Amino acid sequence: MRSGSDAGIAFDRLAAIDGRRYRALAALVVLGYVLALLWQAAGYTPAARLFPLAVGVPLVGLLLIELATTLAGRGGWDGPFDAVFDRLDDRLDGGSAERYRRTAVALGWLAALLAAVWLLGHLLGALGYVIAAVRAGGGSRRRALLAGVAAAGGLFVLFELVLSARLYGGLLGVTGGLP
Repeated sequence: MRSGSDAGIAFDRLAAIDGRRYRALAALVVLGYVLALLWQAAGYTPAARLFPLAVGVPLVGLLLIELATTLAGRGGWDGPFDAVFDRLDDRLDGGSAERYRRTAVALGWLAALLAAVWLLGHLLGALGYVIAAVRAGGGSRRRALLAGVAAAGGLFVLFELVLSARLYGGLLGVTGGLP
């Protein structure tokens, strides 16, 4: 078993790696995926392809800008306050090891969201996920329930009522009487 200082050294070594190649590779993968989706959307009816084109075309532009700035060595989108926030992060959370831990926790929550939507569908998955996330963040049961109902209700109103789009019902099909 590694001691805490060994783990911290390992995380510091990871933080020192030049990530430009990985950022460029990630941008290329996402760009390829978005271009494939746009290619597929080109065969849709004009009404059906409106949303994929409205989202996909600006995303292609942003990915090309990210790729160009990364390859030019400018390191992507660094805002004027990034140095200030980096210093605050180091002072408040103990450095890169804590940053990696927080990233792992965030990725775990993202995986939980994907699993909840896959199993329960968009409405019940969002409801359960938001309730769990608010409770894990220290919120009360009442606040968690209100936030979950607001999230699921917002999804229902936006997609089912406004856009007339059928939301995914989940692998388990437990949406009950929901439309």
